[in-house]
Amino acid sequence: MFNTARSIRSSFFRWFYGLFLISLMGVSHAQSLSKMALLLPDGLAITDVQVTAWTDAAQEQGYQLSILRNADFLLAGAGIRTQYSGIIVPDQMQVSMSDAMVSTIQNYVMQGGNIMLVYDAGALTDTGFYAIPKSRFSTMVGVDYVLYDSLRDRTIGLGPVIGGVSLMRAILVPPGKSMPYTAFGAQVVAGYTPSGMASAIRVAQPAKAASPNKSTAEFLPASPADPGGLKNYDHSLHFKLPANSHDTKSSRSQKNLKREGMHVKQPNVIEREEVPNVSPGILDNSKRGNNREDGGKQSGVQQGEVQGVLVNSGRGDNAASMSRPIVFRNTGLKTLTALAPAPAGDPVHSISGYYYGALTYPSFVTQGVAQGAVLFSSPQHGLVASSRTFGSGNVLFVNLPLTYLKLSEDAMPLHGFLHLFARGQLKQPRLTNVPNGTGGLVFNWHLDSLGAQDPMQVLKDMGIWNNKPFSIDITAGPDTINFGDGLGFDLPNNPVAQQFLRDFDAQGHSVGSHGGWIHDYYGNNANETNQAEFQNYLVLNRNAVQAAIGHPSKGYSAPQGNNPLWALNWLEQNGINSYYSLSHTGTAATRTYRAGQRINPSLWAIPLTPFGVAATFEEFQDLQFAQADVSQWYSDLIDFAVKNETNRMIYAHPPGAADWPDVITGLMTYARQKQTAGMFKWYTMPQLATFMNQRTTVTWNSALSTTGRMRVTASHPLSLKTMAWAYPKTLYSRPVVVSGTMTIVDQGSDWLVRPTGQNAAFEAAPL
Repeated sequence: MFNTARSIRSSFFRWFYGLFLISLMGVSHAQSLSKMALLLPDGLAITDVQVTAWTDAAQEQGYQLSILRNADFLLAGAGIRTQYSGIIVPDQMQVSMSDAMVSTIQNYVMQGGNIMLVYDAGALTDTGFYAIPKSRFSTMVGVDYVLYDSLRDRTIGLGPVIGGVSLMRAILVPPGKSMPYTAFGAQVVAGYTPSGMASAIRVAQPAKAASPNKSTAEFLPASPADPGGLKNYDHSLHFKLPANSHDTKSSRSQKNLKREGMHVKQPNVIEREEVPNVSPGILDNSKRGNNREDGGKQSGVQQGEVQGVLVNSGRGDNAASMSRPIVFRNTGLKTLTALAPAPAGDPVHSISGYYYGALTYPSFVTQGVAQGAVLFSSPQHGLVASSRTFGSGNVLFVNLPLTYLKLSEDAMPLHGFLHLFARGQLKQPRLTNVPNGTGGLVFNWHLDSLGAQDPMQVLKDMGIWNNKPFSIDITAGPDTINFGDGLGFDLPNNPVAQQFLRDFDAQGHSVGSHGGWIHDYYGNNANETNQAEFQNYLVLNRNAVQAAIGHPSKGYSAPQGNNPLWALNWLEQNGINSYYSLSHTGTAATRTYRAGQRINPSLWAIPLTPFGVAATFEEFQDLQFAQADVSQWYSDLIDFAVKNETNRMIYAHPPGAADWPDVITGLMTYARQKQTAGMFKWYTMPQLATFMNQRTTVTWNSALSTTGRMRVTASHPLSLKTMAWAYPKTLYSRPVVVSGTMTIVDQGSDWLVRPTGQNAAFEAAPL
C-alpha cells in the first residue's frame, strides 16, 4: 500500500513537473529554439571522449550544441520541441533504451520535433537484449533494421557507402574523397580512368570474393554483448599506410598503389550469403527514385516511389556553384539538403580514401521498402542514411556508427551529417572555420631528399613560390632511404638548401620539419615502442631547420604520415601547433582523436584531402591520371572550399610538380583568380591552428528574437576581427546590424557577417 501510494505520488510529481518545465520552455522559446541538443544518459560525463567527439565537432563546424539529459527529456516529453530546434540521439551512448524513452522520442517527432537518430541508438532494451523482431524505431525511420532475431551474424554488414555527388558535397565530402561508382550485379566498381570518367574497376576485395557470380557479402559479428558489432573491428586501418609501402628506389611514390585501391583485411569480418531483399538494394538505374524535383518523370519512376539514391544525368563538381535547394517530393526532406548543389548531373559516388580507394563502413542490414528519401546506401546491405516526415516532424536516420568512426580516425561522416542536420533541417547560422569566412587550401610541400633541390629551382623560375603562403617541410639529414646512402639534403652543410629555406621564410611561407632526419627510415620504422631511438631524429631535424631560418617552427609533417603518439606529445611539448595528418582525411582542421582518445589539445591535425587513391603528382603520373582531370580536381576543391567557407589540405613534392608544369601553373592561376576576387586564400598549417585556437575563445549565442529573426550575439576578450558568421541565402534575408561594428557581404551561397569589435549583435529574417 505504501509503495503504491509512493508510486502514485511519484507519477503525479513527474506529470506536474513536466507541465511546469514545459511552461518554462514556452517562456524561454526565444532564447533557445535555435540550438540543437545532444541527448545523453543521465550519468554520462560531458568530459567522456564519446561526448567530446560531438561537442568538439559542433564547435569546429561552428554550430550551437547543448546537452539534454534523458531524465529531463522524459519529463518534458514532446514539449521539448519548444526549447530545441532538433535533437541528436547518438550511437554508442544510447544503445540500451527503455520503452518509455523510445515512445517519448517517437511522440516528440510525431508532434513536430526534428530528430537525428544514429546507428545503434535504442538497439537494445533496458534489459540488455535486442528488441524483437526489429528496432523499435523501424516505423519512425521508415525501414526495418536491427534484425538480429532473423539475421543473427548477418545483422551488420560491411560495405561501401554510395550516393549522389551533390549529397556527398552536402555532407562536406570534398572532391577527391569520393570516387565514381557503378554496380554490375553484386560487384561494386569505383575508380578513375585516365579520361576521368567512371570506370569498371573493381573495388579491391579478398580473392574469394572476385567471382562475378558471387552471392556472399561481408558482415561483422554482433550480439547483445556487442550490439554494434564494433568490438574487434578496426576502422582506423583505412588511415594507415602499409609498412614499407614507400618506393624506396626513388622516394617519390607509393609501391603497389592501384587505381582501384587496396582491400583492408579485418580479422573479425565474416563472409556469409548476402541478405536478400535489402532496401534500397543494388543500385537500379530504372528505379533511382523520386528524389528530384520533377517527381521522377524524367527517369520513368512513378510519383511517390522512393528507392535508390539521388540521380540526375551528366557530370561534374565544376557545376557546384549553381546552388539551389533540392526539394524531394513526398519525402518530407524539405530544406534538409539546402546546401546541395543542383548541377546538370549527379553521378553516383562511393566514399573513398587515400591509397585504399572505396572505403567500407559498418551498417545495419535493412529490409522493406524505404519510406522517405534515401540519401545514401550500401549496395549489399541496404539503407545508410535517409530522411522522412513522421507525423508533423522530421527524422534524419544515419545508419553509421558516427561516434565510433570519429574515435577511429574518420571524423568526416560525423562532421558531415551534423552539418547537414544543423544547417539544412534546423536552419542554424554558423561560425565559419576560416578567417573572415574566406575559404582556402593548405598546400603542404614535402622536401624529402636532395633530389628535390633542382626541381625547387625549376619551380622558383616558374614563379610558383611567389604564390603564398604555403607550408614547406624538409627532411634535413644527409641520408634518405637508410644510413649512409648520401641522398639527403644534409641541411647543416648545404648552403643552397639553407638559402631556399631562408627565402621561403622571408616570403611568408611556413618552414618546418618533415619528420626525422632520414626520410624513409623514419617513415617506415618509427613506432610506439622505439621512442628512445627515433625521438633523437626529430631533435636533429628541428635543430637543423631552426638554425637555417633563425627561429622555431610551428608546423610539421611526418614521412608516410607516421605519427606515433609519443611523437605528437613531443611536437606539442616543443611548440608545434599543427601537423599534416593521414587520419580524418577529407576533413577540415580538427582536433586529434586516435585510438579512442582525444589527445594533444593544443595540437591541430590538418588532414590530407586526396584525389581518390592518390594525392601527389608522382602518384598521378604512376597511375596515368590525365592532367586535365587532376587540374579539374584542384579547381573543384578550390570551389568547394570557397562555397562552404572552409579549409582543406593538399600536398606535393617538387620533382612531380616540376614534371607537370601546366597543371601546377594552372592551379596557381585559378587560385589567384579567386584570391583577386576576395573569395579564396592560401593558408599555412600554423595559421589555421592559431585561428582555430583564437576561435575557441569566442562566446556566442544564436536565438530567435521577439520579431522572429535569428539573432546572433557574440563577444571576444580582444576582438572579433577575422571571425565570420554565415547565414544561408536560401533560408535568410540579408542580415542587419543590431549593435557593434561589422561588414555584411554577399559571399554567393551565404550572407557573411564580419564583426570588428569586441562585441556584436546581428540578426536575419527567415525566408
